[in-house]
Amino acid sequence: MQVLECPHLALPSPHNLDASFPNGRGNCRVCGGSVRECGTCRGINRGAALYCHHCGRSLADSVEQAGALLPPGEIRESVIGFRADRALLRLLGVPADAQPFLWLKTGESGILVFTQASNQSQVWLSLIELPDASRGRLISDKMPALDDWVAAPVVNRHGLFVATAHAIHAWASHGYGEHFAHHVWTPPSGQTVSAIAGGTDYTLRVLTRDDEIAFNLFIGNGQSPAWRLAAQLEMRPPPASHVWIGTVPPDAVLPGASSGLWVLAGDALSVFDEVSGRRLLQVAATLPKPTEIRGRGFHWGYRQRLITGLFEPVMCSAPGREAWLVFPMAGASVPGAGVINMNNEARARRLDDFDTTDWLAVDQGGVLLCRGETLVRFQDGQKSWEYSLGGRLNAPPVLTSDWMLTLTERSAPGGASLIEFQVLVSQASNTRTPLRPVVRSSLEGRPLPGLPPILVNGLLLMALVPATAEGSRNKAEPVLRVAPVTARPSSVY
Repeated sequence: MQVLECPHLALPSPHNLDASFPNGRGNCRVCGGSVRECGTCRGINRGAALYCHHCGRSLADSVEQAGALLPPGEIRESVIGFRADRALLRLLGVPADAQPFLWLKTGESGILVFTQASNQSQVWLSLIELPDASRGRLISDKMPALDDWVAAPVVNRHGLFVATAHAIHAWASHGYGEHFAHHVWTPPSGQTVSAIAGGTDYTLRVLTRDDEIAFNLFIGNGQSPAWRLAAQLEMRPPPASHVWIGTVPPDAVLPGASSGLWVLAGDALSVFDEVSGRRLLQVAATLPKPTEIRGRGFHWGYRQRLITGLFEPVMCSAPGREAWLVFPMAGASVPGAGVINMNNEARARRLDDFDTTDWLAVDQGGVLLCRGETLVRFQDGQKSWEYSLGGRLNAPPVLTSDWMLTLTERSAPGGASLIEFQVLVSQASNTRTPLRPVVRSSLEGRPLPGLPPILVNGLLLMALVPATAEGSRNKAEPVLRVAPVTARPSSVY
């Protein structure tokens, strides 16, 4: 153990910090703040720092590269034979009847987990700490009610951001005396928040509406309450329609500009130049209509999307190629996934059917769509291959450039729940057999809805509901299973 000065300046120093951080990152042992090690002088800095305060060199982000898979027998034993499961709700510090519904990997501080009360009256925010997920703690018991969220939460190196109609709630990961301190940004008088999105430059985009239903784009980094008005966008969709926004990938070809903001609202997709607010592209797109929830009128908030299984639009691209957007598309009888290619002849077309129990995920510039037991991959808006999993996949898999890890659900004799665990190696050049299973085993129980498996620091994290004895009246408590499946990952700076 080496004694180093804590970079969180509001705290007394020195503090004891572990001198060997995995991947150059860790946490202050006293305040819990995210810290990172300078690759040049080995000085310790705040986790969100852009430049080393010791030597002034740039702290370029590290990109975690998945380590090599362990031998199949070791993976099988670590996942199936692991018996030291951790009681999830106790780890999170929430009541025994709380219901986890979402978790997000921060990459620096740990795994953020959202739970709600059984009567949906309260939301808690907790943190599962890295590097080994053996500790957890409650961060906030005063989260905005889930019915008030207007968009999916955003996580970046600066913290967590939750948007409601009247405020952006931020929990900063950089310390300043309190790890994940809460602060609030409110839009100007007469405006309400419609959408929020992150970007590759770690700034946030917030779209607000004024009394005339005009859109205003604000940009900030979440480290302070200072947000600037970047542009006013000429769009006036119906007031009841939901709004999604996002940034066009910087390496994508975009007609007429080098960077852009896409806005999906009403029945149209528009792409704007972020600097001037000039519209670059507009395409008609038929979106699902809002529905009534709890007698509160038409509402397309985040909770409604969770209930209906509506997926978040995703934009994909490869360097030097045009971007394409996959979005929820309304249908006469069956809802689906639509696609729009960002070019001068852009138009919306149906990509595939999409049921409320299906899921969609981004995969190395492409999109994976799971319908029932079939996994389908799309590239540049076109189908490239499909693969039968042999069981229903109710949660997105763990994806890397070379392999994926899936948890499919099956029914065992007697009606018990059974999970089939698979590791599938990519065979991209073989369109007839694009995936090859190298590990396949079964374990009892079922995945906890909303919490798909996560890979971090070479460890697989699974939130599971254990199987209960037949006829038992006791409700099984969810557990966290942590199992090594790869060698420790490397970092590329």
